[in-house]
Amino acid sequence: MTELEHLTIRQATLADAEQLARLRWDFAFESDRPSDQPFEEFARAFAEFLAESLGEQWTIWVAERQGRLVANMTIQVVRKLPRPGHIHRFWGYVTNVYTLPEERSRGVGGQLLAALIGWARERELEFLILWPREESVPFYERHGFVHSPDAMELHLG
Repeated sequence: MTELEHLTIRQATLADAEQLARLRWDFAFESDRPSDQPFEEFARAFAEFLAESLGEQWTIWVAERQGRLVANMTIQVVRKLPRPGHIHRFWGYVTNVYTLPEERSRGVGGQLLAALIGWARERELEFLILWPREESVPFYERHGFVHSPDAMELHLG
């Protein structure tokens, strides 16, 4: 059996809140965004956020190995303003993509992304958008993502 055969790809549930909070915490610290906030305080706030939004606007895909979450990928589904002939249209914002360092370069992220893309196609989302780190660009390109000249940003902070 390969390592990927021992991997479960699934949607997260509220029962995953503490492990998801830990992955989000690790991701922030790895990205050089440290905080003096205690983990327990963050984990409570994260669990509250999940209870309010998981399944409504936000879906989190996880990779699990022997009961431990080793990677996650989050999508926010955004409904577009209806227009004549196109009443129900949606797009997806992919964010919070993180794999534990010891699980990287083993196909875990590719499996997660394939599951997320398949799910988005089933729901007929119009497109997916994300802002990758520079070192992640080749990963997303291998999965069909391209740079878009159309997006613009205005930073308000």
